Amino acid sequence: MAATAADLSKEQLKRYRPFKIGKRTGLSSEAKKVAAFIARELGTRYGARKVILFGSLARGDQGPVFDIDLAAKGISPARFFEAVAFVTSQSRKWKMDLVDIDDCAGSLRDIIEKEGVVLWPAREPSLRLES
Repeated sequence: MAATAADLSKEQLKRYRPFKIGKRTGLSSEAKKVAAFIARELGTRYGARKVILFGSLARGDQGPVFDIDLAAKGISPARFFEAVAFVTSQSRKWKMDLVDIDDCAGSLRDIIEKEGVVLWPAREPSLRLES
């Protein structure tokens, strides 16, 4: 009887999945670069004072299919939907989400604060969100 994946060691499995493993790592790195570019644009074009990456990509536990979750603070309500249109048009590989930190549910805001990675301004070390 032939062996199944459950019968193989980790080393044996790697021989069958080297492309998949490498591609996922590469996609994660590429997605973070896309997120950093978008954060910079949100800051310079749309006046965001802070842009935070959150969700599975920020935690590093994304699966083979993942999206890019961004939260922004300081974009005026008059320009927010224009910013959403910009964000969602930036990638065909990933679904892009943008939420307004000032206008999201408290539970989501808590998650963003807890696991988020500040992308803009790039030099800011703090993850704390002002009220």
